[in-house]
Amino acid sequence: MRGAAATVAIALVAIWTDLPAAQAIPPPSVDPALVPPDGPPRPDQPMRRSNSCSAPISVKNPDLAQLAPGFNLLNISKAWQYSTGNGVAVAVIDTGVTPNPRLPVVPGGDYIMGEDGLSDCDAHGTVVSSIIAAAPQGISPMPRPMPATPAFPRRRDRRRSSPHRRRRWRSRLPRFRPTADTGDDHPNRSAATAPTA
Repeated sequence: MRGAAATVAIALVAIWTDLPAAQAIPPPSVDPALVPPDGPPRPDQPMRRSNSCSAPISVKNPDLAQLAPGFNLLNISKAWQYSTGNGVAVAVIDTGVTPNPRLPVVPGGDYIMGEDGLSDCDAHGTVVSSIIAAAPQGISPMPRPMPATPAFPRRRDRRRSSPHRRRRWRSRLPRFRPTADTGDDHPNRSAATAPTA
């Protein structure tokens, strides 16, 4: 039995000594020729709104002391022991952000209507920004969200070819340029889809 154990031990040592040392991958390089051109956020072609705006739903006397279910699910109060996000600049690339007293924001841009991003016809960007930074119940209580909106135009395109997909993604890349140029710590891009989409 001891002989078998010794053989296994020798085999394991031989395997471990033959393994290469752990290495980190080299950091990615940025090709300046591929960086999107600088410029103010604006549509790259004439655009128009093709749907009516969503009407926000309000509660007459909301119970602001009641925490959202996700707050407890994610154990946010414990996470805040390590970091609250205070002072972190967040660029919200979404459908716009409608400011309110609990959600102070600064203008970013609008790639559809060419405005400043401080209106939200769809409500999605405002909801996302509220989760990030609204006081006093936001997930990260104090960061400054900056809308640079929206990354995905409100139009549908059923073409599925790879060249078209590549062009479509290239057209979206400039939406991230202003967030890097203004020194925002974190660009946030989220999307919602209908269950049948």
